[in-house]
Amino acid sequence: MNNMLSGKQIALICVVAVLVLAMGFTLGRMGGSDINKTVLERKPVTPIAGDVLTMADWANDYPLQYNSYMLTETSGPKPGNFGGNILFQHSEYQPEMLTNFKGFGFGIDYNDDRGHYWAVIDNKETKRVNPGTKGACTTCKTPYVGVWYDRYGWEYANMSFWELYEEVPEEEPGVGCYMCHDPETMDLRIIQPALLDAGRYLGVDFQKAPVEDMRTYVCAQCHVTYYMDPESFKVIFPWTESVSATRQPGAAEPNLTVENIWKHYERVRGETGIDKFFLSDYKQADSTVDVVKVRHPEFETWSMGVHGKANVACADCHMPYQMEKGEKFSSHWMTSPLRTIDRSCGRCHDKSDEWLLDRVMQIQDNTFQAQRLAGTKIAEAHDAIAAAAETPGVNEAKLAEARELNRKAQFYWDYVAAENSMGFHAPDQIIRTLTQSVQYANDAVIAAYQAGGRLR
Repeated sequence: MNNMLSGKQIALICVVAVLVLAMGFTLGRMGGSDINKTVLERKPVTPIAGDVLTMADWANDYPLQYNSYMLTETSGPKPGNFGGNILFQHSEYQPEMLTNFKGFGFGIDYNDDRGHYWAVIDNKETKRVNPGTKGACTTCKTPYVGVWYDRYGWEYANMSFWELYEEVPEEEPGVGCYMCHDPETMDLRIIQPALLDAGRYLGVDFQKAPVEDMRTYVCAQCHVTYYMDPESFKVIFPWTESVSATRQPGAAEPNLTVENIWKHYERVRGETGIDKFFLSDYKQADSTVDVVKVRHPEFETWSMGVHGKANVACADCHMPYQMEKGEKFSSHWMTSPLRTIDRSCGRCHDKSDEWLLDRVMQIQDNTFQAQRLAGTKIAEAHDAIAAAAETPGVNEAKLAEARELNRKAQFYWDYVAAENSMGFHAPDQIIRTLTQSVQYANDAVIAAYQAGGRLR
């Protein structure tokens, strides 16, 4: 019997070896050690027997999750040029905001957000709140909102901000476990009534979504844009003009583009019914443009980006799995993935951490430059409109056109400026949005010049 291998046998062995090595490399990058698998293993859970609203009672049974959550208190700057939990005024780096938000609270105080731990503290200390501030402004800051809604319904939104917060212990962090987890089963769940309302006109039952989707939907309770009904102060998500969104096979995905969000505001303008009349959050002090303020639309931009389209959940990147004391758990730091590139990005991307960080920074730096360009042009348009309004014999029709153009320009700009990823969630959509904003603002300047007779 010939013990020598034939050429075909040697070739076959080489092919198998290459395939085994390739598979091993791929599994290693995608979580072969079982650290980063998206598949959730069902383990025995411990119900919370104490005060489900306080973090301490959860910490006793889930110390690893609690300790990772508490990192937000002291984590400081992060890699890259944007974000972190350092207090600073956005207007220090974008002075055009002082013009664009003139006449509104954000023109007085626009501190950067510092993360979940700081939610209640920063909410109470911002100069944007005053003795008359309504309870609606507590909606995304504390798990007590679930109790208030159960007790008062939407009436809590029209109650005193300060009286509601008297129920929240001073030492209690902001966003807590109860906001996302059922204390009996630890299942992910929704307590924010605004998201449940939005689901009804999107065609989604967020309470019955599969766990893979809930790992995003619990974040969508708060990381969205919204406005408040001018009479009841009920919190409303402007999604009525988006298509039906479910995860069923063949169903349409949410189409939460800036255009569709804007269409919602145009539809409810002057209407009555579910949304009632809503024109603006404030009038810009000089131009009297009716401005709609955008609030942190992370879910909307994520849904339009490549990660959202690929069903990569918020938790996959912002709460990656880790091992500690022999236990695998999801990090509750809920911070920028740039702090945990190896676990957040490395399971899908085979580039080095340095390459991935550089890629993100390029996207964010480019977005910031475009954002500054749009914001500055909008500020110029406010000034041009104000000057035209003071001109004797001003063309009122053209002046109204200029105001409407700048109203839209500022909404498109703010859709990016208020969003926390600095363009990363959907780079192509974000740059397109800012390009449109610059065009609308430029058209507003031209219309203002025509209204005042400076241009024909």
